[in-house]
Amino acid sequence: MSTLVRNITALASAGFGINTLDVAPPPSAAGAVNRYVAIVGDFPWGPKNVATLCTSPANFEATFYPTAFGARDTTTFTAMRALIGKSFPGPFYVLGIAPTSVAAVTRADTYTVTGGTYIATAAYPGTLGNAPTITFAAATDADATHRNITIAIGTTYTITYVNVTTTTILTLGNAYITFTAGSSPSVLPAAAAAAGATVAGTNGTALAADYVGSSSSNVGIRKFFASNVNPVTLFVAECPSALIATVNTGLVAFAQGSGKDCLAVLSSVASQTLATALTYAASYRDTGSRVAMIWPRPKVVNSYDSTFPTITVDGNAFLAVAAAAVDPWRPVTGVGAKAYLRAIVDLETNDSADGYLDLLSAAGITGLCMESTLGPIFGQGVVNNVTSGQTDLARTTFRTYANVNIQALSVQYLGVPLDVDLTGQTLGENTRGLPGSIRAFLQNEKDLGHISAYVVDEFGSTSSVDLAAGKWTIAIAVTTYAGLNILILATQIGTTVVIPS
Repeated sequence: MSTLVRNITALASAGFGINTLDVAPPPSAAGAVNRYVAIVGDFPWGPKNVATLCTSPANFEATFYPTAFGARDTTTFTAMRALIGKSFPGPFYVLGIAPTSVAAVTRADTYTVTGGTYIATAAYPGTLGNAPTITFAAATDADATHRNITIAIGTTYTITYVNVTTTTILTLGNAYITFTAGSSPSVLPAAAAAAGATVAGTNGTALAADYVGSSSSNVGIRKFFASNVNPVTLFVAECPSALIATVNTGLVAFAQGSGKDCLAVLSSVASQTLATALTYAASYRDTGSRVAMIWPRPKVVNSYDSTFPTITVDGNAFLAVAAAAVDPWRPVTGVGAKAYLRAIVDLETNDSADGYLDLLSAAGITGLCMESTLGPIFGQGVVNNVTSGQTDLARTTFRTYANVNIQALSVQYLGVPLDVDLTGQTLGENTRGLPGSIRAFLQNEKDLGHISAYVVDEFGSTSSVDLAAGKWTIAIAVTTYAGLNILILATQIGTTVVIPS
C-alpha cells in the first residue's frame, strides 16, 4: 500500500503527494538592532582617534579620566560634561580627538647616565601627563646597581617598583609613565636623581578638522565610517563654540554620506534665542532624516565637582542617549524618554511664548521643556529634513531598527545567484527565502503592535539591466503609528452650578 506523504533528501526524489524536505530555515534577525551611542570629544586621557568601546560610565572614566588624577576638571576638559547624568542603554563608543592646531605635546623626562639615557614618557599627551612624579631611591635588596622607583600622582595614586634593574625598568608596565632607553645605558639614575632635560605636556588647541576628519584624514567622526563600527546615534561632546558651525556641517555630511543608519545629533549653540534657533536650523538640514537638533540647552548639577554647582551643557548628549535607549518603535517625546532626562534641573532659557514647541517642530528642532507635572521632557521629537520637512524621530529610529534587521537577513544571500524571473514574477530556489524572511520579520512587528502596515515588493523596483548586473532591489514600505502625540481632549463643563443651602 502506497503513501502520499514521504520524507525525501533531494528534489529529484519528489513524487506525487506531500514531500517533506529538510532545509535550513531562513535566518532570523529579530532584535538584532544595535543600541550603541558614539561620542566624539576632546578628552584629557585615553586612546586618540580610536573608537573605544566602553562598557559603562565607570569604564569610560577609568579609560579617559582615571581617578588617579583626583577630582575631574570639567572646566579645562569640558567634554567630560557629556557624561553627567546619562543612563546609557548599554556599551557605548568613545573617540578622543588629537588636537593639532597647537600640537599636543607628551611629557618626557630625560635622565643622562653612563652609556646613554633613560627617557620617562607620559602615556598620553596633555597637561595631565605632567601630574605624575618619579622618585629614584636605594633598592630594598641593598644592591647598589638597583633602584626602587616610585611613581605618584598627588595623594590619590602611588606605586613603588622595588629592586629595578637596567633592563626591568623598560618593562614596568605602568599606566602613566613608560621608560625607554637611548643608546646603551649601563647604570640606573642615582638615588634622588632629577631629570636633566624635560618636556612638559600641553593640550593643544583643536581644529574643526580634528572632530570631522576627511577622506584624506581618517580622524574624528570619520572613524565611524568603518563597517565594523555601527552606532545608532552619534554626537560631539561639548564642541568648542568657535567650531560648532563647521563641525555641524561635518555631522550633516556624515549622516548623508556614511552609508549607515546613524542619527547624528548636532551641537547646540550657547545662549541662542528661539528666533535664532529657528533660523539656524535651516542651515543644517539633511536629505535622509538622519540629523536631529535640540533647543534649548539644559542645566544639570555637576556631579564631578565636590561643590555640586549647576552648569549649562549641550543637550545633544541627552537626545542621542534617549534616541538610542527608548524602544525604536516608541517616540522619545513626552513620557517616552523621561527616565533619561532626570539629571536636568532647568533650561538655559525658558521661552514664555505659547506654542513655541510647534514652531520648533516646524523648523525640524526637538524642543526640550520643563513640564509642570512630568519635569524635563522632549516636547516634540523631530529630525531636520530638507525634503520631507517635519519628520517624527520615532519613524527614523524605527527605520534604523528595521534596516539593521533586514540587512542581517539579506547578508546571508551575498554571492548567491539571483534566480529572479521578472517576466513571470517568480523567484527561484536561491532567492525565494529572502522576501519571505523580510515579511516574517515585519509581520512579527505588526503583530506586536510596533507598526500598522507593511508592503514588500520583490519585482517592481528592479529592471532586467540591473538584474543582469547582479543587482536586485526589494522595495519595502512600512507604515508606523503616528508618533507626534497631538492629543485633543474635549471637556464639557456645565454652565450653571447650584449649591443647595
